[in-house]
Amino acid sequence: MRKKEKRRVFCILFLGFVITFACAVWNQTKQKWEFTGYQQVTILPGDTVWGIAEEFKVKERKTMDYAQEIMKLNKMSSDMLKEGEKIIIPLYR
Repeated sequence: MRKKEKRRVFCILFLGFVITFACAVWNQTKQKWEFTGYQQVTILPGDTVWGIAEEFKVKERKTMDYAQEIMKLNKMSSDMLKEGEKIIIPLYR
């Protein structure tokens, strides 16, 4: 084999390896829950974004990720909540 042919074969094999690895990683990180809608929540004394996230999240999901999604959905720049405030939370199953 010539040097150029060897290089092509190596590149093709390497690219195949990278694609296989990327697909394996993607399959492991795929969502295991299904979006079912939104719910409005009225904030009660002592409520926190993290507590609400822990209460409503699906068990396979990290509380931190769900809390960040709630904050983004409600355009919150802080995780501070006020009693009587209404926020929207996404629901999953």
